[in-house]
Amino acid sequence: MRQILVVLAILLMVPIQLASACELTEEYKALRVEIYNDARGAYTACKDSVSQYWFWKAVADCESQELGTNVAGGCAHIAGYEVGSTAMENREHCAILEPSADQIVDMLHAVARDRDVPKCVE
Repeated sequence: MRQILVVLAILLMVPIQLASACELTEEYKALRVEIYNDARGAYTACKDSVSQYWFWKAVADCESQELGTNVAGGCAHIAGYEVGSTAMENREHCAILEPSADQIVDMLHAVARDRDVPKCVE
């Protein structure tokens, strides 16, 4: 019985959401992508730099020990296989740079307002 009530409540909410929905302008869609990429840029760069650091450190260690001589792909192949878990473990400090969805939406609304970008097609 409870499941039926939940489904009924969801179905009653759908027309309300459809009434408030609008078709986004192309300019607003482009701005949305721009803001998302800008907002997450520092976080993504941090994660990527940590991964690159551990990859090239592993390559250098492998080369210094001459471990990649009989392996197809050499030390880069060995390092790529070994680094995955290490890089993931060492990226916690990047989390402080990750913006929340609310922060991104707030930034989008502020920039759209400042640039006079209409949200809906009229």
